[in-house]
Amino acid sequence: MGARPGQHRCTPVGAIFGAAILCAASSVVAAENPAPAVAILEAGWKSPTAGFGNAKVQYDKHRAAGSRDARTSYAMTLVAIRHRQARDAVRFIDDALAARPEHLQLRSTRLWIQVWIKDYKTILAEVRLLGKDVATAMDDPKQAQAGAAVAGSLGELLAYLRGPAEGAISLDQIAAVEQELRQALPLAALEAFTAAQESVDALHQQLSKELEEARVQAKDENDAKLAADLAKFEQARKVYSKQADQIQPRYEAISARLTAQLEQLQLGNRISYTRRSSGAIERSAGSNDARIAATQRQMEQLNEAAAAEVARLEKQDASAVTKIAQLQKQIKQAADSLVSENGRSAALRKRLTALSTYSEFPLEAERDKLMASFRGP
Repeated sequence: MGARPGQHRCTPVGAIFGAAILCAASSVVAAENPAPAVAILEAGWKSPTAGFGNAKVQYDKHRAAGSRDARTSYAMTLVAIRHRQARDAVRFIDDALAARPEHLQLRSTRLWIQVWIKDYKTILAEVRLLGKDVATAMDDPKQAQAGAAVAGSLGELLAYLRGPAEGAISLDQIAAVEQELRQALPLAALEAFTAAQESVDALHQQLSKELEEARVQAKDENDAKLAADLAKFEQARKVYSKQADQIQPRYEAISARLTAQLEQLQLGNRISYTRRSSGAIERSAGSNDARIAATQRQMEQLNEAAAAEVARLEKQDASAVTKIAQLQKQIKQAADSLVSENGRSAALRKRLTALSTYSEFPLEAERDKLMASFRGP
């Protein structure tokens, strides 16, 4: 049956987190033009970069005109989630709740966003209150399906908080709220609540097992790599250490050779002044002059050769010392660089703790359902 003139047709548009029946009071909705919400969704989905800004222009224009349609605020919430504007998503869902404060699915979406941004201050109190309201709403057959869906979402969130997000909130406090909801929820809602929790728990256990296996594999890989690096470094260290150890004897050999040659030259330069005859003195003096000149040349050559060899040895020594220091640094860096994870385990750890792993917001489905709510039968 079609809607009577002046009356708005309400179409179910929600899943676990969606706006199941975003029908405001007839006196408010009847006067609303659905075009702003449609324009917001279309603008928000067109561009991955400018979509959020374009949609917000539409939203601000709509709000400036005095409209308070919850569907329009919910549309902007979806756009904010799509563009990962978490804080803005809080503001927009609060705008929607200002128009429909008791709406179960809007409140459920608000809880999901709170967990997304890790705003845990009031989360348990709100879960408890929403769970009790779901139990009351389940008395109405028209709200049973939506109520069960919300109960499932609460089960997911609580299981996430006590499992993947363990430590964010006291486990005892979470257990107390779970117990209250299990006692309050009617059978259909309790089944959805329990099934959702079991699904989260099973996936968390599976991912935890895979992560542990990946970490063991990473440790084995790191141990093997470290052993290979240490063996390589040790071999190189021995080479450089042997080279450094051989330099000192070579210094000593140069010194000994230079000393011996100097002593020989000094001995050869001694001039005998024994006056046997003037002719002998003259011959001795002439011979001595030649010997002095030759000695000076030999000393210069010896000094140059010795200086060059010493410089070369000093360079080798410095190089060996430097290389040994570099090896020691590399060994330390190799040990320090070892981590408990490889690429696979790092990805698993990130997935293990992500809210979207266990409670993916049905963004595209919610957009399609919200758009469909304006098309009529």
